[in-house]
Amino acid sequence: MSVLRFLLFMGLMLGSLCISKAQSEPASIPADSLSLAKAWEATQIVESFVGYVDTLRAEIWAAAGGPKPDQPGMPVEGRNKELTTQIFLLQGKGAELKARIIQTRKDLLRLAPKRKRAKLAREMPLQIEPVPKHSTAKNWGEFKFKQLPVVAVFPILGKMQSDAKASGKLIIQAIMDH
Repeated sequence: MSVLRFLLFMGLMLGSLCISKAQSEPASIPADSLSLAKAWEATQIVESFVGYVDTLRAEIWAAAGGPKPDQPGMPVEGRNKELTTQIFLLQGKGAELKARIIQTRKDLLRLAPKRKRAKLAREMPLQIEPVPKHSTAKNWGEFKFKQLPVVAVFPILGKMQSDAKASGKLIIQAIMDH
């Protein structure tokens, strides 16, 4: 992964020198430089989302009392269902997370070649799944997090991070195959 990051960084440096010129004279810039710059931007978008979720995890971990003395991998209030409801619904973190997912998808899709966007949008695992019709939840945040034990939130957030990384890889591959 570090070799890829280095290559993307080098592409960004070259691409950033050319971006303003490319906007006025796109034919004058090699496609590879623009592709590398877009790939680097996709990496940054994914890292920003993953970092946001890490911050959310840390906030939940701290609110749940930190690690148990006898089980450091488990929070003290791991079974607390009110805490997740308070953080995600009453404090609005669920709506904020949903907005970040939607924005991350838009930002990544914006970088993809236009002819591939619809297909990529269907394939990207990072998405907001609809609330099932049989559910009594009023919205996505309530469906996803209401009365969920704290320990159950961490795997869900981890999956969101994995989905963001996989979505970023799809977009980078589409950019580089352009």
